[in-house]
Amino acid sequence: MLAETGSMQRTAQAMGIPPSSLEQVLAQLQEMFEAELFRREGNALQPTPACVAFLPHAREVMRAVEAGTDAVVARCRSDKILVRVLAAGTAASHLLARAVPAFEARYARIEVRWGEGEDPGSAIERGEVDLVVGSRPPAVPEGWELRELLTERFAVVCAPAHPLAWQTNASWGQLSRQAWLLPETGSPARQRFDALLAEKGIRGVNFCVVTSVDDLADWLMRDPEVVAFAPTTLLHRLLVAGELVRLRAEGLDSNSIGLLQPRRADAAPLRLADFLQHFAGVPQDEPSGKSFMESPRHAPKVSAHHTMPEPRRASL
Repeated sequence: MLAETGSMQRTAQAMGIPPSSLEQVLAQLQEMFEAELFRREGNALQPTPACVAFLPHAREVMRAVEAGTDAVVARCRSDKILVRVLAAGTAASHLLARAVPAFEARYARIEVRWGEGEDPGSAIERGEVDLVVGSRPPAVPEGWELRELLTERFAVVCAPAHPLAWQTNASWGQLSRQAWLLPETGSPARQRFDALLAEKGIRGVNFCVVTSVDDLADWLMRDPEVVAFAPTTLLHRLLVAGELVRLRAEGLDSNSIGLLQPRRADAAPLRLADFLQHFAGVPQDEPSGKSFMESPRHAPKVSAHHTMPEPRRASL
């Protein structure tokens, strides 16, 4: 706050403490860091480079304190038990979005609070989460254990109007000439796609990035000559409805989705972990392009001209 106001008097007033107390806290911080944090320029205090480097960490600590305070207040005001879950990846988010409402409907005394993040190790180290759902980590944190939840399969999909939708198999020679919709760099699906291109000796493809399933479906419907690469979990509803076709292509490996939990977890997180394992294990049909192949008389007409839509991005 002092970095924003530039005034010891105004900052102390906003915090409800005497200016002398604020000066004492600042002196203790500067002594601890062995660095000057503020310099007076005219009538205002300006943060030094050392202070600027420290500010992001200070704000992160404050956010953690606020989150902890909210959790304590929520628990004190209610008889509900809070379980905090981190979703590391789009597939994990999709699973939790479907499973959590069903869990809370069954266990009314347990409240599940979940959010997305890409650094489960740091969240575990800071004690901010009770469970983590996501791709298998390179190493399991000390004191935690890993449960297997499901195997996430990847798919090449297109609109029913796409010319390749009517082929029994699509070769990577054909696919390399298509315009693609791809997930963001660093995601498991994108990593597998890039590895596939390297394995097939394909130097690159024409693509745009989308991060929303709704955007992907909308784009494929508007341009029926575009193909996409994504986890089947995210596309299940569209495949079942016949809005998208799953192409048969070589090398579409799977990605393991797991759940990290403490070895000595409380009863509520354990109950949620058991529920998620059961929920993820419920089999789902995975339609492919074959069903469309069986009824060629319904094949829609396709345009001979291909125009790639303008790139756009949308957050999940």
